Amino acid sequence: MAEATAVGGRAQFSFDVSMALGAAAPTGSLHFRDRDSGARVDATAIDSLTIAGSKATITARATVDGQVGVRFVLEVEDLGKGADTFRLVTGTGYGAFGVVEKGNITVEGGGVLGLP
Repeated sequence: MAEATAVGGRAQFSFDVSMALGAAAPTGSLHFRDRDSGARVDATAIDSLTIAGSKATITARATVDGQVGVRFVLEVEDLGKGADTFRLVTGTGYGAFGVVEKGNITVEGGGVLGLP
């Protein structure tokens, strides 16, 4: 679980997304909680994973504040402990971004992986 400062507040999130060799789509999980607004994002399906250098972009569907099937995009960048960044935008209009203060983001691999 990582802790980050989102615009105007603090958030906690955890995610683990990967693509197995020969798999049709990436698998994984994402759980995000905005401690100030109470917003919650829980991934239900991972659609794609794109890795370019130290940056990963994940597109997926989630339950957002109880609303099922909401699309979202998560971008993370592995810049080293204390400098990693994230940006989360959902189809409901909710968004958060910031620097990871506790925890560490690790991006490995490369290419575009996932559903067409």
